[in-house]
Amino acid sequence: MWAVDGAVMLRAADTGDAPEAISALQRMKKAGERNGVAVPLAFYNMTLRACKRSRPPASADATRLLREMREHGPGPDAKTYHELEALQCNEILAPGTSGLGSMLREAARVGNAKLVTMLLGAGASAFETDMQADTALIIAAKYATEADCAGHVAVCQILKKKMDGDLRNVPVAGKAQDLHNDNRQNACDIAV
Repeated sequence: MWAVDGAVMLRAADTGDAPEAISALQRMKKAGERNGVAVPLAFYNMTLRACKRSRPPASADATRLLREMREHGPGPDAKTYHELEALQCNEILAPGTSGLGSMLREAARVGNAKLVTMLLGAGASAFETDMQADTALIIAAKYATEADCAGHVAVCQILKKKMDGDLRNVPVAGKAQDLHNDNRQNACDIAV
């Protein structure tokens, strides 16, 4: 009963085609209702992954689907829920290659806490990334070494405090350490 739409959904999840995955899920739900069978959790999870991978991310559709899963079952698995939280965090990231954001990332790279504080005060966004989606926090964690980590630790603390404060008003956003780069690494992954 699920074979054709399952194949469509798998392809959509791999390619980030959220509209196609959502359409396939709707067809599956209608077929399931006609036959008295619930759609398996795996198909909901594939739809969420398609929403996450689409460009731009289909967070409104993902949020709607997640609410439906919570209210009417099946509940999302932990991995999918974590990915959705990361998606919503990553929507606030903005790539840039010049200006204050670029200077902030460079100050984080060298571990200059004083300059990081000054740039944040001047309006630099801690959420601006380089082209690999590395925030200044991820860069500071990446360049910390055992021989010279005091400055980088201070930079990480400053940036994390700033980002967590800014994320307080974002629904389901999580914390600064939940933000991932294009390699699916966050600052905690890189620091350990």
